[in-house]
Amino acid sequence: MKKIAIFLAIASLAVGASWIPQARADGTSEIISNLPGDAQCQFEVWWRKDPGTTIVNEGKTATFKFGITNWEYPDKMHFVITTSDKNIQFQKTDFYSNETFMEMTITITMPERQSGQKVAYWNFKITSDCGRYYSVKFHVHYPEECCSYKTSWEKEPASFKIAQNKTCSFKFVVENKCSEAPIDFQLSSNMSSLTFSRKSFTVQPGKKFEITVTIKQPSQGGKSKSDWSFKIKAACEQEKQISFSVKYP
Repeated sequence: MKKIAIFLAIASLAVGASWIPQARADGTSEIISNLPGDAQCQFEVWWRKDPGTTIVNEGKTATFKFGITNWEYPDKMHFVITTSDKNIQFQKTDFYSNETFMEMTITITMPERQSGQKVAYWNFKITSDCGRYYSVKFHVHYPEECCSYKTSWEKEPASFKIAQNKTCSFKFVVENKCSEAPIDFQLSSNMSSLTFSRKSFTVQPGKKFEITVTIKQPSQGGKSKSDWSFKIKAACEQEKQISFSVKYP
C-alpha cells in the first residue's frame, strides 16, 4: 500500500507541473526534471555530496558521486548523459539498468582561473528512453584569493664561518600563511656555486616547506665574507630577491 501511495503521488505531480526543483541538494546545485505523461517513468537524480561545497584549485581534478534512484519502472531503462562542457568526465554516458539504485562518478578539472573568479560552472543532462530527463547544473569553488607567505632561515647563514672552496648547506623555510589556497613556488639563481634541493614546490595552506640551499665558498681574495642571492617566485605574485652572506674564518 505504501508503494502504491508513493506511485499515485508522483503520478499526480506529473499532471499538474512541468518543472520542479529537486530538494536533495543543499541549495548550491540545481537539479531540475521534466515530468512526462508516463507516470511509470519515475527516477530521481541526487548528489552524494554537493559539489558546491568543495574547493578545488585550478588545474586540479575532483571526483563527485551522484545517485540514480529508479522508482519501480518495470523494464530496463536506457540512460544517456550529455554535456557541452569541457573538463568533465563521466564513469559512463550510455548505459542500461533496471536496478533500484545506481551510483555514478563524475570527474572535473578546474579550468584556468580568471581574475576575480570565485567558482567554475558545469551542466549536464541525463535522459531516459521513457521520456524523462534531468538537467543538472552545478559549480565548484576556487580557493580564496590569497598570496600571503613568509620566508626564513632555520639558522642565519651569516652566523656560519666557511673556509674557501668548502661547501655548506642551509635550511630555507617557506610558510604559506593562507587558510585555503595552496601556493606554487619556483627558486632561481644565476650563481653557479649555489644550488637548491628543489627548485619547484607547492606549499599547502598553513604549512611550511623546507629547502636545502647549498653554496661552495669562493676564494677569499682578502674579503671577510661572500655575498649570495637568489630569487623566489610565487605563482600569485612577482618574484622577490633573497640576499645573504657567509663569513670566512
